[in-house]
Parts: sequence; C-alpha cells; structure tokens
Amino acid sequence: MPNPPELFISYSHDSPEHRQMVLDLANRFRTEQGIDCHLDQHFLPAFPPEGWMKWMRDQIDQADFVLMVCTPIYRDRYERNVEAGGNGVAFEGLIISELLYKEYFKSLKFIPVICNDGNLEHVSPELRGKNIYSVPSDFQTLSDLIKGKQYN
Repeated sequence: MPNPPELFISYSHDSPEHRQMVLDLANRFRTEQGIDCHLDQHFLPAFPPEGWMKWMRDQIDQADFVLMVCTPIYRDRYERNVEAGGNGVAFEGLIISELLYKEYFKSLKFIPVICNDGNLEHVSPELRGKNIYSVPSDFQTLSDLIKGKQYN
C-alpha cells in the first residue's frame, strides 16, 4: 500500500476562531481522508524538538502539498509588510517564495486557499495565477487534488 500524501498547512494565527477552523480542517484531512496533515498546533503549547525554524523548513521540503490559508494578516506577514509578529508565516513565505522562483512559478505543490468569507485580494499576487480554493467548502475537491484523484 502506498504512503498517504503529506500535507503541510501554512496559516496565520489571526484569531482563536481562525486557529480552530484550521485545526478542524487538518483533523478532517487526517481522519476523513487519510492524508498525513502537519500543523503547528499539533505541538502547542510545546514545540518540536528540532525547533520551529527547522521544523517549518522540513515540513515545506517534505510535504507533497502545502496549503496556504490566505487572509489579510497572512498576506501581510507572508509579504513581510509588518514590522513585528507572524515570524512563522514570514519565514515560511521566504522558503515558499524561493521555491516558487526556482521552479519558475510552475510548482503545483503550493495551493493557496481563502476562507469562505475571504476574497482574492487576500492572496499574494504571485499566487493568483494558481487555482484558488475556499475552505472549508472546497474540502472534498482539495482532498481529491491532494490524493491525486483524476476526473474524466
């Protein structure tokens, strides 16, 4: 039996409600779809033994897909438009941007998503040329994409 696909979710800690929505989404990928989904909240309030920076880099490198939950706060931190806060998203953004640049923006690994009440302005311009999904409403479509299901 093949290994399940690996998914990493990159997101900003906008609010307790937003964090809970992302945790619920990650748990659904794991329990309903058998996708090996990784999320920082699986460690909180502790931290990974290797430290956050190495953990984030490894998650992005090893994941088959990276789901980027785009909100206004995520975009500001991803683009480093803020002076402080959101170091995780800023660091992940540097890694993701570098990988996209090296692959001439053709990588299918990075999947921008917006929340059901979000809009495309929440997505960084270099990611707007990709398919953008809404969460949680496009959950099944995203699951199928991550699992490589093809439709005829």
